[in-house]
Amino acid sequence: MKISEIRALIYALRCNRNALSGLPEAEFERTDVPARLNPFIEACKAVVIAPKFKQDIENRRVAVEKAEALIQLWHKKRSRQGRPDKPIKAG
Repeated sequence: MKISEIRALIYALRCNRNALSGLPEAEFERTDVPARLNPFIEACKAVVIAPKFKQDIENRRVAVEKAEALIQLWHKKRSRQGRPDKPIKAG
């Protein structure tokens, strides 16, 4: 994978996290945050970044940590509301 593709992947994770963190609280709790972020988190963790790209390695670390923290916040908010861990699917 080229470094430009890796950067695009990290950027996609950051954009998705930012979009979710900007939601109103009720909508945030209804959204399946793990389902939205986990594919990006796993993809970012899976790529190998050459050691010479130190800033990209750091950017990935920060993006993954912030996304994982947002997932934990989602779980915490849902548990305080007495909601199950999984969002209810509209059918």
